[in-house]
Amino acid sequence: MMPSPLVLEMAIREISTQCTFAEIAYSNIGQKSTNGEDGLFSSIHSFLSHCAMISKFLRSKHIKGSDDEYIAKILGITSSYKINNRAFRDTLEHYDEYLAEWVSRHGENVNIMDYCIAHEGAVIGSNMVKVRVYNPSTKIYTLIDEKTDLNKLYEEAIDIRGKADSWIKDNTRWQ
Repeated sequence: MMPSPLVLEMAIREISTQCTFAEIAYSNIGQKSTNGEDGLFSSIHSFLSHCAMISKFLRSKHIKGSDDEYIAKILGITSSYKINNRAFRDTLEHYDEYLAEWVSRHGENVNIMDYCIAHEGAVIGSNMVKVRVYNPSTKIYTLIDEKTDLNKLYEEAIDIRGKADSWIKDNTRWQ
């Protein structure tokens, strides 16, 4: 069943809002002076959470346009966008499951890098699990050994917001 035009409009407005929130969170990454590492990792988590919400709305089974099109297709968001990759989203949403799984896979004698700001290759060790590691020079964030290019996601969020805002301008009753 196709959603009402208002549901589709509100979903695309939510995508735009989540893109704005992602931009704000991204701008706080690197603002270590205010809240130290807590502020940095909180901003990264916030940024990824907003990107996950964007991803969720783009491919929602519950909100589609005419011809059963996902919002991603309506906005012209192709599968090449990294924001469509469910790995980071799944890791965030099911962190407890991933945590239990990597401990059982690596065992109790694993070396753990958590809450770490480090350049690639700065830490060398065997049986190493990167739980939360941020590389400020490349803007690569590793969450339970899954690398995510934060800068690439940021660029996509800005692009998606532009497409969402353009759709809203051309297709809605109220501005």
